[in-house]
Amino acid sequence: MQSGTRHGETAEKLRPEHGSLTGREADWIRDALTTPRPAHSPHGPDSSDSHPLHEGGSASLEGPAFAKFITHRRGNLGWTQEELAERSGVSVRTIRNIETGKVESPRRSSLSMLLAALGEKSLEHSILRSASALRERDVDALVHALESRRLVVITGPGGVGKSRLALEAAKRVALAQGNRAVVNLGHFPPEGSTTAPPFQEILGTIVCQLPNPTLATRPELLVLDNAEHMPVVVTRLIARLLKERPGLHIAVTTRRRITIGGAWIWEVQPLSIEDSEGAGDFFVNRVREVCPGLSLDPRDQDVLELCRMLDGIPHYLELAAERLRSLPLTALVAEGGTFTGLTGSDISLLPHQQGVLPSVRWTLSLLSPIQHTLLRDLAKLPPQFTLQDARQAMESGIPLTEMQLVDEMGKLVDFSLVQVARTGESYTYGLMHTVRSVLTHESQMKRSQ
Repeated sequence: MQSGTRHGETAEKLRPEHGSLTGREADWIRDALTTPRPAHSPHGPDSSDSHPLHEGGSASLEGPAFAKFITHRRGNLGWTQEELAERSGVSVRTIRNIETGKVESPRRSSLSMLLAALGEKSLEHSILRSASALRERDVDALVHALESRRLVVITGPGGVGKSRLALEAAKRVALAQGNRAVVNLGHFPPEGSTTAPPFQEILGTIVCQLPNPTLATRPELLVLDNAEHMPVVVTRLIARLLKERPGLHIAVTTRRRITIGGAWIWEVQPLSIEDSEGAGDFFVNRVREVCPGLSLDPRDQDVLELCRMLDGIPHYLELAAERLRSLPLTALVAEGGTFTGLTGSDISLLPHQQGVLPSVRWTLSLLSPIQHTLLRDLAKLPPQFTLQDARQAMESGIPLTEMQLVDEMGKLVDFSLVQVARTGESYTYGLMHTVRSVLTHESQMKRSQ
């Protein structure tokens, strides 16, 4: 499966439409990110030490991972704790204590009996399979980056797994053991909206969630999750926090690339369609988790077609797997690019994370009118196109010069809406199938009205 891509960064001023930092804030970021810092881990990027979910290693038999797996699998099967106890021979009390976290290290005999009742060969197989979208190379790279850099930005399309990667890496960072915090910025309104809170209020909320709000020098890790709708606020937050808390390391996940001089940026790629351990394998394994008894071949043409339709995006594939509880695979493929039925039942997610359509539309809502119009024109082009093709496709009369077109295309790339393929000095562009399908569907709906 494809790994993420690292890009070396240079300082870049925020564009006028996004606002700008004060001179002091820009100085804070430069000073914090250009001062060399030793890695906190003795292992380099090529270390072969096994992590809990490392390829070739063994999955952890303790903690919330197993509890979450048992609870989730039991729920999918529609079993109560009493029914699982009857089928496994493990007491109801033990099952309850495992699921609530009161027992973090159950006996291996109990584990084996529970797994056997749930139809699993081993815990290692189950956790590794369910975590296959985490992609160990990505996690390892992020762990080493977070231990040696003060700011890491994780970017990529919606649903590609940025949050999962960030949270898994945060668990493994040595400096953050017992000193990490996660703030989901998705609960804040977009910056510039009438309901957006003042900057100081957001800053105070985040500082209060840090492990040691009053001990600024202690090593700690902060994950700012879902930051794409507030780029200026997040940049200012980073400047202030890095200045005032010299022991702080920050990871940011965002669909919109936030460029800050000195930041280490990791671009998460979708799962490969062609890879034998890519999208097809992930989808089939996920189906097995949510629809026990339904057997699919990862090389089946309908499976591969669905993976192509969903761009190999892990979260979209999970939504499709869940939908197979009520619809056959052929019906999902026949639905084409409308994606109206691909919604999830996890109400803990943000509204725009609960379906393919809400996810794509959330990203589109962050665009300027010119960017949205340009993207609709690009959706009329073949899957791969050039800048010249983009110029010819601008049928809507957008008043853009050649340089403005290049700039707006760059912004669409930063939003993870347009992909770039580089071959030597040749650049070609393309839209993800999900984005193209949503834009085409919306255009058809407008014409029919």
